[in-house]
Amino acid sequence: MSAVADGTKFSLRHLEALENGDGAALPGGVFNRGLVQSYCRYLGIDESQWLNRLSETQPEREPQEFAEFAEAIKRNRVRETPLVERRWAGVLLMLVALCAMGWAAWHFVIQPRVGHLASPLPPQATVPASNS
Repeated sequence: MSAVADGTKFSLRHLEALENGDGAALPGGVFNRGLVQSYCRYLGIDESQWLNRLSETQPEREPQEFAEFAEAIKRNRVRETPLVERRWAGVLLMLVALCAMGWAAWHFVIQPRVGHLASPLPPQATVPASNS
């Protein structure tokens, strides 16, 4: 059985629950379909027949459960929006700080050096040529 678990990448307890027909121990929903598909493919048998049997044995979910699920997802997405906005505000603040540091470096360090080099040099003292 552990070879099947390794081959299907499902836990041993879920595979045992599937073989024993213990639906309560299965993960539920779409995971059960994936479990049956992987198990059938591993054994080399037709999966459509077993998927049909699975859908017959499992009760359909109530539409209200899906509505509650959708509402929970909507609430969680609303909470994420301010976090994203704060993240962009942080990026903007960092860019402003970087620009301010660049301006300060130019104004106080680079520009005085460039200005000093651009100023005309004092005239050189000329030495009279000797008449020999």
